[in-house]
Amino acid sequence: MLFMTAAAYSLSRDFNYKLMFDENHYGIRHNHPSFYKDTVFRNIPKLDLDISNFVNVGQPPGFHYTSIESLPNANVRLCGYFQSEKYFKK
Repeated sequence: MLFMTAAAYSLSRDFNYKLMFDENHYGIRHNHPSFYKDTVFRNIPKLDLDISNFVNVGQPPGFHYTSIESLPNANVRLCGYFQSEKYFKK
């Protein structure tokens, strides 16, 4: 969860996106997002939009880095773990 959050934060800075945390989604191996409300996630605004029109950006198979391009005028939702520091280490 931290890799995806770090990647999302980095993309939000690179492309001037507003970073938001979706409390309604959590993976099978994770606790409900409310479990993390007193951690670093408390500093990320909660998602208040309908995600049905978001563009899903998925991670390619494996742990290698593949660049993510800017999607102007789109709401972007990251899907995957993005387990490479290249997504956020600049």
